[in-house]
Amino acid sequence: MTKKGTSSITEWIFLLFWAILPFISVSSLVDNTLIPRQIYLAVFVLIGIVSAWKALSSSSLKMSFALLSYLGFFVISAISSFWAINTAESLAVLARYSIVFSFLFLSMELLKSKKLGLESFAKGILVFAAIAAIFAAFQLLKAASEGEFLDGIYSVKGAFSHKNLLSSVLMLSLPFTVIGFVKLKSWQKKASLALLFLIIAEIFVLRTRGVWLSTFLGALAAATVFYFIRKKPIDGLIFPKKLFFSGLALAFVVFAALFSTKEVQSSVSDQTNLETRIKFWENSLEMLQENPILGVGPGNWKINFPKYNLQGLDNNVMQGITHIQRPHNDYLWVLSEGGPLSLIFYLGIFVFTFLRIRKNIIKAEKVEDISVDLALIFGLVAYLSFSITDFPMERISINALLVGLIALAHRKDILSKIVVKGRVIMTLSILLCLASLYVLNQRFKGEKASVEVLKFNRLQDPKRIVPAVDAAENEYFNLDNYSNPLRYFSAMGKLVQNNAQGALEDIEIAEEQHPNNILVLNLKANALKSLGKNEEAMLYLNKATDIAPRFEQALLNKAEIYYAQKDYEQVLRNITQVIPNIKNQKFTGLLIPTLMELVKQDAPYFKKLKVYLKNGNPNSPDAYYQLYTSYLKNRKKPSLEGNS
Repeated sequence: MTKKGTSSITEWIFLLFWAILPFISVSSLVDNTLIPRQIYLAVFVLIGIVSAWKALSSSSLKMSFALLSYLGFFVISAISSFWAINTAESLAVLARYSIVFSFLFLSMELLKSKKLGLESFAKGILVFAAIAAIFAAFQLLKAASEGEFLDGIYSVKGAFSHKNLLSSVLMLSLPFTVIGFVKLKSWQKKASLALLFLIIAEIFVLRTRGVWLSTFLGALAAATVFYFIRKKPIDGLIFPKKLFFSGLALAFVVFAALFSTKEVQSSVSDQTNLETRIKFWENSLEMLQENPILGVGPGNWKINFPKYNLQGLDNNVMQGITHIQRPHNDYLWVLSEGGPLSLIFYLGIFVFTFLRIRKNIIKAEKVEDISVDLALIFGLVAYLSFSITDFPMERISINALLVGLIALAHRKDILSKIVVKGRVIMTLSILLCLASLYVLNQRFKGEKASVEVLKFNRLQDPKRIVPAVDAAENEYFNLDNYSNPLRYFSAMGKLVQNNAQGALEDIEIAEEQHPNNILVLNLKANALKSLGKNEEAMLYLNKATDIAPRFEQALLNKAEIYYAQKDYEQVLRNITQVIPNIKNQKFTGLLIPTLMELVKQDAPYFKKLKVYLKNGNPNSPDAYYQLYTSYLKNRKKPSLEGNS
């Protein structure tokens, strides 16, 4: 036990950390919160460890199995990174794991040693939750005042980068409002209750289906545990009917009001997202089958995903406009990036935490302690449920809330035989945080400079994009925030400036960093084609269309090579996979001359199209184009393959 003053300083540090967290944002970055909040947490952990060094370093600390499981998860992930395609992306993820591990250790030890009281710990998170909820409330009121409430909800993100992230943060804040209600006194107790109801209302208004379901499952889990322990001989252990049914009624009213509109009924019943995610999960399992021991390495799921085909996904994905970066299932994410042992350790974090909560409930002597553990069960089950269809482990705000739940479960002395010298684990945490800060600092610089790369790409300014790439790329940052290698942009700039050899050299670097990026494969083919290496270019174009069969850039490039070879049937086989667009000069420039040649030649593969064109008797390029589009509308089959 330390002096009162020391405890007070620690509590103020934690309170300030949570109060400031929602405001950490850097507008000059592409993602204005991701890296800044990781850096912020790392700095805070360092401050916390240094301030607690005297009190904890000379002690022998008992290690919880949950903390050891996280350490095992981190070690397996680190080992897996040696086989990753892109080491920079692996280091970025390992930096996040390092910070979360260190934060978990610090929070656990401060709570166990009473350097940080449960009430003070909860107050800090309640301040964070209040800021998040009030910020969101103002945005919701603004959307309502502008008369575009239902559509405007999608722009409501509070102090976070997306509506769904805001919803998940609010959901994981709910347990702390319950803890505040049962553990705090006077106005703080009432404020916690008011915040609970505000968060419930916002969760349902924001219409994130995964959060709705996870909130329900978390409440069901907590209620089920209460059912089995309701006869425990503790004064006041009764089901909080008034609180429960008030919250349920509020949720029902908001839910019913939303469902009275056709727009909400349609959006909630839409299964497109689920169907898309099933494709993500199928590719993840294929990834695991090919890498069954240690996975593909942390941060490398997005690099390997396209390899297993993009067929059936959104057209923007098929055109390389959007890149899929997450499987929307944290368990498959961990499994595919780190292998089965990594997932076992990851799940162990939660298994051992639930076991600890069970011990807490068995030994509980006060109704307040039971209430805290039931709230923790709600939060952990909600998190685990949400992880099935989303990616909460990526965001530091959610990680911090999860650490809060796990640490509070271990708030009492740990009965463990695994003991480590305090200075050893604290030194490890400091080293991990310092290494993470170095990596994150380099990525911060790279991301900030990459804004110029994206800007000059939009402006189609090849002369300025090349030096912009040189300024942005470093050993720890080589992909932009959308999973495109920075060298792809400099290669494109050099190719536009007729420096085909320089472009080829850059695009080969980009290929090493992301060998399954269809834009990279297509650009490499363009560079090879400019150097007269058409056969080699065709290999890369075929690889691109194997990944994305409807990738228009690659299809038109293949058609262009075949047109030069006067292989008009192959031109049509590729160009008929492209959506007709009269404004696309490359498309019309290949289509119309090929159709003109088709009517002159014996073309059994496109017999019906040839007959249709002849019967239409076209006498101008526009007439050929109109007949072609008319044929596409009238035919029954979706493609011109076979004798269609």
